[in-house]
Amino acid sequence: IKSQEVMAVMNALSQNVQGAIVVLACSGICMLASMNDMAAPSMSLEGKNAWIIQSLPVDAKMLLKAKACMQYILTGIPVCFLSICVMIAFKLSFVSSLIILIFPQLYCLFTALFASWIGMMRANLQWTNELYPIKQSLSVTICLFGGWGVSFAIGLLYMYIGHHLGAGIYLLMISVLLLLLSYMIIRYFDHHGNEKLMNMH
Repeated sequence: IKSQEVMAVMNALSQNVQGAIVVLACSGICMLASMNDMAAPSMSLEGKNAWIIQSLPVDAKMLLKAKACMQYILTGIPVCFLSICVMIAFKLSFVSSLIILIFPQLYCLFTALFASWIGMMRANLQWTNELYPIKQSLSVTICLFGGWGVSFAIGLLYMYIGHHLGAGIYLLMISVLLLLLSYMIIRYFDHHGNEKLMNMH
């Protein structure tokens, strides 16, 4: 609806750097997606009832992946809608549209897994008010501000360094890194999830 105004801002930010609009659009979408970090406090919210999930006949890796999956679903779908809006508003090429559609989804996958992991590692079950694990816990702070920092860095690094590679290669390299980190977190869930969950108190 306000595509002309948005494009004017994007053109000013891109400083005529080749491919910067695509990268900055991805960076902006990822920054918005970072604000949804429901998996981070979910383990702490178990509170004194953590013994229930510890006694369930379900592997911890499935529980942790389920928490990450819920965040991904509730973030990935709106992000997909936003990506489509950006594609239409900016009148992007087919390749650029694919980048705008796929890259934020990979970012959402990584942040969901990371939020679930940090929520397990920094679980605080000794709260007296539900607002503490939701708004004041260290895991939420790390996910929120860390997500903003990473999103901002993606755009900033391209403007000063990555533009020599081109938007496609630059985002492909970051995508591979995100997939690698996501795989490492999943491997951690598979091999250490049960032990970590049972030792929570």
